[in-house]
Amino acid sequence: MTKQNEKEPEKIAVEEAWLLYFNNYLFEHRLINEDKRNRMVSEITARLQNKASRANCNDHIDFLNKK
Repeated sequence: MTKQNEKEPEKIAVEEAWLLYFNNYLFEHRLINEDKRNRMVSEITARLQNKASRANCNDHIDFLNKK
């Protein structure tokens, strides 16, 4: 694994944290409803799992499945 690929799982985790935080912020401020929040959580997780898979860091994506 190259140095760039070694940082990829960390970058994906940070991206997921930011997207989930922002999604929750929108929900808490009543800019989106619960249904939309839940759909976005599913889409964020699926998108980042796909990104992790393409980056060949499958063995490092357990953080995406821990909720």
